[in-house]
Amino acid sequence: LFIPHRRGYGRSPRHALVDQFRAEKQIEVRNRVQLELMDVHMRDVIGAIQYLEKLPFVDRNRIAVAGCSYGGSLTVFASERILPIRAAVNFAGGALSWKQSPDLRERMLRSVRAARVPIYLIQAENDYDLNPSRALAQELEQAKKPYQLKIFPAHGSSAREGHNFCVSGGKVWESEVFSFLNRTTQR
Repeated sequence: LFIPHRRGYGRSPRHALVDQFRAEKQIEVRNRVQLELMDVHMRDVIGAIQYLEKLPFVDRNRIAVAGCSYGGSLTVFASERILPIRAAVNFAGGALSWKQSPDLRERMLRSVRAARVPIYLIQAENDYDLNPSRALAQELEQAKKPYQLKIFPAHGSSAREGHNFCVSGGKVWESEVFSFLNRTTQR
């Protein structure tokens, strides 16, 4: 398990695009900055995977990518790349941005159409917006790509708690996610 903090978040140093994204009030500009920032973070995801595959104790045939919310969107983007990954687990990617960002929607849909690995789409029923997972599943189905969709029962009593299901709901989703990973990362 390798959990890097993306630039400008967690323990990473500040980043100018992150500061701009957080401060921006105009939705169109904010959406544009978000996609620029995702390109920067995608390069970091690729770098993290390249780092992992060089470690002598890492089984290169069992590398998977998983992310929650913004990281879930990055996970979807990673699924179409030529990378040594065998599976992708998207927890609620796009749930906060789907409605107001048509460019993000199209980019995520385009990515799943080109997916090179199986994708597991997961959300709690009371997350902010279930449309991203449902639309991505529909796109994967039409493209005849391997995927699994699971909308779990409500987690907590608010949309925020539902969105944080990836972090605080591990006891609920862990057996299903690890089962998916075991199936998809075997030779």
